[in-house]
Parts: sequence; structure tokens; C-alpha cells
Amino acid sequence: KSTTTKTNQPHRAFQINVASRRFRVKEILLLASNTLIKREVIELVPLMHIRGRSFEDTIVYVSEGQNLTTNLMKLIITRIGEHSELWINGDRAQTDRRVYEEDNGIDTMIKVLSGRPEFGQMYMPIIERSKVARLGALFDREC
Repeated sequence: KSTTTKTNQPHRAFQINVASRRFRVKEILLLASNTLIKREVIELVPLMHIRGRSFEDTIVYVSEGQNLTTNLMKLIITRIGEHSELWINGDRAQTDRRVYEEDNGIDTMIKVLSGRPEFGQMYMPIIERSKVARLGALFDREC
């Protein structure tokens, strides 16, 4: 049985009682994220519902950014308000459709925003989850 406890110390706002059971890291993360969603600390917003919104004092995290067109990337960027950050991840090697190969929002964003003080990017050469997952790259060479 897990419990959450509020305390006066912010870093102790979420505690899990593990005395009665061993938890795997995945279970702890799931419990933590569900609790944060219930407390409205984390909000999951589908891309189609961000028009007309501004995100103030927020970290906006966009996953699978390689599947965004330039117009969708612009839509996301223009929603970011004061004191907010936009974090986007994406792997160009995993683009889902040809349309994203021809009009890719991440490529356009890097081209337009590189060198500006508000913009930064990080390239990670190895992103696979495991040695076995790396075998998937062999398909790119053979197909």
C-alpha cells in the first residue's frame, strides 16, 4: 500500500511508504506522475487543444517532435508565455510520414533559431534503449 504525505518541506511533498512492499522504479514513477496529475502540477494537453492558450511560468515538454510540421512547431512556440521554457525531443531517424521529411518543424526551428540567446539544442548520438534496440538501425541499412 502506498501513501502520500504533505510536509512543510517542498522536496518532501511526495513520499512513498515502501515499508510494506518493494516498488520498481517504473511503479514509483507512475505513482508519482499520477499524483502530480491529480494535484494539477502536471497537465497533459493534446496538441489540438493549445490554440488560444498561453503557458505562463511553465515548462512545456513536447515529445515526438520529429512528427511536427513547421506550422505546428510555430503554433507551439507562440503559445509559450513569460517565465516559461519549451523542451522538445525528437529523433529525425524516426519520422513517421513523408510529409515530416519534407516539412519538418524541428529542422526549421533549428535553422531559424540557432544562435539566438533564447534557443539551445542538444544532440544525443546514442538514443536507443538497449543493445537489442540498436539492432533496429540495421533495418535502415538493409531496407
